[in-house]
Amino acid sequence: MNINNYLQTGVSVNVTADAGTGKTWFIIAKILRMLLDDVSPEKITAITFTKKSSVEMRERLNAKMELWGKLSDAEIRKELNSIGINKRLDFYKKKARNLFIKTQISNKDIRIATFDAFFMDILSQFHLDKEVSKKIETNTNLNSKLIAKEVEDKILSSSNLKKNVDLQKNIDFLIEQIGSFNSVKESINGIIDKKSYYLEIYENIYNVKNNTKEKENRIKVFKQTLIDNIENKITKNNLENLFYDLKSYLSSNDFNNDNKINLIKDTFITKSRTPRKNIEKKLIKENFKIDIMTDEIYKYEEKIFYEIQNSWKFLVNNFFLEYQNALNKENIYDFSDKTWLCYKKLSELVADDWLLYKISNSISHILIDEFQDTNFLQWQIIKIILNAINDKSDSSTVTIVGDPKQSIYGFRGSEPKLFDICKKFTSLNFQSKDFFLNESRRSSKKIVNFINKVFPENKDFFTKIKKDGVVDIHELVENNNEGLRSNISQLITAESNRISEQVHDLVENYKIDYKSIMILVRNRTHTKEIEKILINSSIPVTSNFKKSLLDEPEINHLYLLLKYLILEENNITEIYSLLTSPIFNYTINDLNKYNVYDYSQLNSLIYNHEIGPLIKKWKNLIGLVPMHDLLNIIYKDLDIIKTYFTNNEVRNSEINYNFLNFLNLSLKINNGRYVTPLQFLCKIEKTRDFAESNEPPDLNCVKILTIHSAKGLESEVVILAQSYRNNIKYDKILPIFSKDFACKDLLYNPKIFKNNIFIDSKFENTELRYLSEDRNLLYVACTRAKNVLIINGYKTKDSWFSNSLFSQ
Repeated sequence: MNINNYLQTGVSVNVTADAGTGKTWFIIAKILRMLLDDVSPEKITAITFTKKSSVEMRERLNAKMELWGKLSDAEIRKELNSIGINKRLDFYKKKARNLFIKTQISNKDIRIATFDAFFMDILSQFHLDKEVSKKIETNTNLNSKLIAKEVEDKILSSSNLKKNVDLQKNIDFLIEQIGSFNSVKESINGIIDKKSYYLEIYENIYNVKNNTKEKENRIKVFKQTLIDNIENKITKNNLENLFYDLKSYLSSNDFNNDNKINLIKDTFITKSRTPRKNIEKKLIKENFKIDIMTDEIYKYEEKIFYEIQNSWKFLVNNFFLEYQNALNKENIYDFSDKTWLCYKKLSELVADDWLLYKISNSISHILIDEFQDTNFLQWQIIKIILNAINDKSDSSTVTIVGDPKQSIYGFRGSEPKLFDICKKFTSLNFQSKDFFLNESRRSSKKIVNFINKVFPENKDFFTKIKKDGVVDIHELVENNNEGLRSNISQLITAESNRISEQVHDLVENYKIDYKSIMILVRNRTHTKEIEKILINSSIPVTSNFKKSLLDEPEINHLYLLLKYLILEENNITEIYSLLTSPIFNYTINDLNKYNVYDYSQLNSLIYNHEIGPLIKKWKNLIGLVPMHDLLNIIYKDLDIIKTYFTNNEVRNSEINYNFLNFLNLSLKINNGRYVTPLQFLCKIEKTRDFAESNEPPDLNCVKILTIHSAKGLESEVVILAQSYRNNIKYDKILPIFSKDFACKDLLYNPKIFKNNIFIDSKFENTELRYLSEDRNLLYVACTRAKNVLIINGYKTKDSWFSNSLFSQ
């Protein structure tokens, strides 16, 4: 394998790269070759998925160019060899040494951007288009949730439902079928997480009518048809003796059809919705298959299932329109809106349109990282751009890099098979060469060997790292007292204690820093237990698990202070909490000298405190300055960091981070627009219901991360926790795809029709995707480890530990 064949400037390449083999390095090396071959920087576009990745790529690129300017001849020769340059070395050495200065003084820059930023660049070309103009601000995840909650409250309010009888009737129908108003609300609100799919099908369902009277009549027919069919099958097949009571009940006019259907179901299927064995045996003796009866039930349920879809889409459409109107009023986009609008505008252009020429003329070489994470719309946009680039010039190139085994973002719409589709496209249109990166630059020998055993399809994965490394698969044994099985809390506690021992052993006996240890979990459930036990064992630990800022004590104190300044509620509980906070620092003994049930006495302590004058100052500023500015003033007046300083370095970092986040949140609310103090408080209070992930501080402490958030990271030691838990979470809103992976429908699965063969068949492909992605998740977890991989687990049924790990 001569890497020079693939890194040459004029060569398009499809790179399939195993974990830790240098995907980003390849893209950087390719860009460096282009710059050394005098490709103008502004003609190069590199696209990544996250801001963090784009920043890292630019930093690594600049760092490499800066380093070249400082190296000796021998060192720079080695560097050039590593990116495939073996000829004309004197010529390239001179260029390499001057490359950093040349790029820094140039007013032309390489575009290294996320997909979203790239799409915004494209949309900016449509500046005369009314749909695009002025709408340039991107919504935040938190603000999206807040808007969705406001819209939900609005459309489900009693006043709105009184005016919209069809809306009320469809809600009533869904509650009757699903059994819970909360489930109905969740199903409607959940469309925001599936918005990228919904935008694809929105125009097809926008005008779908939902006449509730016609629905009621259809359902009456469905019910009667099921009853008649079961009754006829009993009669025609001479099964009256076997089902005499059932037939009599079905024939009677004394019972309503709902009761009759319930009896039919109870007769032929169990509560777990499988055919009744005793009935099946009796029917076999009559040469009759129970499937004939259960299929009638399942066909009836399938019709009800579609009626549920009809009502759900009617509600979702109402919700979606209101949500989009709310975004329009604030003149903001969701990320998925940008992607959809970009696709829509590009697909409306003819091949020789001036705008397409302008866009393609700015790109001679395009490089895309992590292609396995793309979704259908992103691929469609890229394909339009690639066609335009190819039509303009025969010398343009495309480099795509991906690893289908690391596709773990299906919940965001990613489809790893698009990687293969793109590779075929670029091979045909750009004569791309296929190249495989399979030498791990990260993991030691034993870890790579272990990965090859767990994932035998990963045939050629290898490493030249000389360290043997360690793989420790540790089976935990349940403590079955008196023959009783341990509950999940006991299992996690026992595992957490074992992890604590392992961390102490690594630090004390192997001199490994805390920050070199990463604990990975599949999801956030029960991870607080791990964190608590590690902290109690004097192990510094941090995590990025979702939580509301208001759950943090220091932020809640600030919130109470703002409430005190803005409102006059005379709330004894809140003023007591405020007084005992570090802001005022009264002790409980101090407060016990007063009548704590007398608000006026507690209030006097506020103004008698040394910061009493500041309280008056801040109150006078209410409504005169934006809330962000008021917070800045409070931070400065209190010397807030010093006020909340502790002896715990990790906690100090978290506190500082929280204060910064709260300040940023004050700007993000309504996207930096002025809001009244009362509106600000209301918005802040609403954030309590919506947890957000935060980046853990970079300190000498153990990190607990989900596998999803650890993607792209590596650690000297990885401890995989809770590998024994079989907890794949299936969404209730599921996309149905066409052959080209476009979304052709969204179905709501209320999960009340378990084992219904006709309904289950609609989700077979989706379930296979979930299982495939779950396996990918395990691959990503194991490949984060550089030198030590520790996996603890119990031999529970159908879990990672039992099925894939322990046997190795």
